[in-house]
Amino acid sequence: MTPEWHADESDLLTEYNDPNTAWERKVEILYTLAYQASAKNDHDTELIYLETAREICSTHNLVSKGIDVRITMARVLENHFERHQEALDVANEAEALLPQFTLDAEENSFKANVAQIKNKSLMSLERYDEGFYQAKTHAEISMQLGNEPGMAFGYEMAAECLVEIEDYTEANKYANLAKKIYFENERPTDVCDTDRIIAKAMIGQGQYTQAVKLLREVRSAEQLLKQKSNLETKVYLAIAYGHVGEVDRAQRLFKRLMKEAFNNWNTNYKLGLIAAEAYSNMLTAQGDLQGAKVLLDQVQAVKNRLPSPNHSKDLARTQEIDELIKKKQPKMALIVAGDFVEEKSEQGDISGYWSGIYETLRCHREMNDELAITTLWDSLSRAALEFQDDIVIKVKNIVSHALYVMERVEEAFQLNEEVLADYRLGQNVQEKAYAHENKARLLKAQKKRSSKWIDLAIEENIEAGNIERALKLSRFRRGGNDKSNPESYK
Repeated sequence: MTPEWHADESDLLTEYNDPNTAWERKVEILYTLAYQASAKNDHDTELIYLETAREICSTHNLVSKGIDVRITMARVLENHFERHQEALDVANEAEALLPQFTLDAEENSFKANVAQIKNKSLMSLERYDEGFYQAKTHAEISMQLGNEPGMAFGYEMAAECLVEIEDYTEANKYANLAKKIYFENERPTDVCDTDRIIAKAMIGQGQYTQAVKLLREVRSAEQLLKQKSNLETKVYLAIAYGHVGEVDRAQRLFKRLMKEAFNNWNTNYKLGLIAAEAYSNMLTAQGDLQGAKVLLDQVQAVKNRLPSPNHSKDLARTQEIDELIKKKQPKMALIVAGDFVEEKSEQGDISGYWSGIYETLRCHREMNDELAITTLWDSLSRAALEFQDDIVIKVKNIVSHALYVMERVEEAFQLNEEVLADYRLGQNVQEKAYAHENKARLLKAQKKRSSKWIDLAIEENIEAGNIERALKLSRFRRGGNDKSNPESYK
């Protein structure tokens, strides 16, 4: 569809509200209104018009217009809202309306657009294997359509994905395919972009001297073409400098880059973190282990305060587990949690992985399976847990109680002491009550006075609105040493 560039908005709305206006025409009007909203940078209104148009297309089986609307909507979700999973879902809807094989030029153009959007969304979600397939599809369809810029862009994005999955030989091949087209069409800025990808592949293959030479050339060209060199060019030039022994130059560049990446109005967290991690690695190689550790701790602290690329999807998964637990289906919840842990492990998502571990521990606790909890705990490398601010206290409280039940009292006591000394305990009254209850049980097991800690736990449960638990603890204070799970903490 082509928007009616100069149509009057009030006339369009009058026509849209006319009951005699055909549904196809209503979609065309909404498409134009969406375009006009976009021209005013009012993307919220643009999205509302597109969502309405999509609904009309679905209700009245307007297939071709439905594809066009969905492609535009997916692009808006990806480019202006960064709602990557939603953009991918809408692009998949458009793809499902297209034939698997076609010679029709318009349908192939739609398929190329869908592949381009899916590639961008998948790369944003760090699903690079799938992103490569979509980039390659975009290039192949563009070739059929005789669209050289589309071919070059597809090859370039394919190369980016291949660098991310460390297939440097293939990345170099696809980057050079894109570079050849850009060069022949006199597009020097795009040639710089593909040269940067080639240099990243060189760094991945240990060809640091060649990478320095190429990135210096790219930086010089960018400074003339755009009056400023690309941030990514400088990041990888600094990395290459560090590997060829130009440490002072690398260090100066890294410091400047981190300031530029994090303090710019258009903050680029990904490149800033890449620079900081690379700088930390260089400090380690130079023997400055303390400086490297401080910087690496800072990197992890920033990462913990950023949503993962799959944040929305991960949140839906944890909500699914929570619902299953509430429905008294802990075994089903445990299966979902296990799949979650496996997926996050394969993605290298440390924060997501620990979120999955916490959900797994919750499931075991719901089934009163302290052996499973302690067995899982014993199998874990726990260094990264300390950086998981949202769950570290919750995990340690669950494990401390399980260790106590399994009569591993000294380990339980030590873990409980860590919790009580952690400043993050003060952020959650209910978890503080749990920690104090654990302390009381451990002291009672050692035949030491525990009333102070029980009283604290009772007060904190009341403060948290957990009256049921407070009453149970009042009975516990009067006698007995019940080892059962704190049910109302589940």
